[in-house]
Amino acid sequence: MLRTPWDYTLPSFLKPTVAIGDRKVIAPSSDTNSNDLAEKTDPQPTGSVTEKRAVNMLIIRRKKMKKHKLRKLRKRMYALWAKRRYRREKLKEQAFRAELLAQIHEAQAFDAEKFVTGVLEKLRNRPRPETPEEKREKLLELMRKHRSNVQYIKPKFD
Repeated sequence: MLRTPWDYTLPSFLKPTVAIGDRKVIAPSSDTNSNDLAEKTDPQPTGSVTEKRAVNMLIIRRKKMKKHKLRKLRKRMYALWAKRRYRREKLKEQAFRAELLAQIHEAQAFDAEKFVTGVLEKLRNRPRPETPEEKREKLLELMRKHRSNVQYIKPKFD
């Protein structure tokens, strides 16, 4: 269990002094265990709950500080962010203009007669679908062609 600062009783800061002649000298401590500065006591019983005060005020203070820091950051970085925003918009505009120019060049290079003749050629020279007999014949031809390349693995019988 963590101990809170009020669990300890601390010795006083005033050390006993002894007068030797006309000078005052700090007397050595009479404790045998002078390394321990704080006297340890038992923690408070858990039944007593310490009352929290000004919790909401602390929360409000943190919110205000965050708001203040954000305002300060915006004020400090406004010019830099505006510069970046301007650069982004400029690059977008350049890309958009390049795309428009590409479309214009494509439109200028378009030849309607050539396009129509190409479409008509595709329609005239459309390949007809293969019949099942043609597919079978094609497959048999491939099998005949590659028959000599087949290598058989003979099984070993014991």
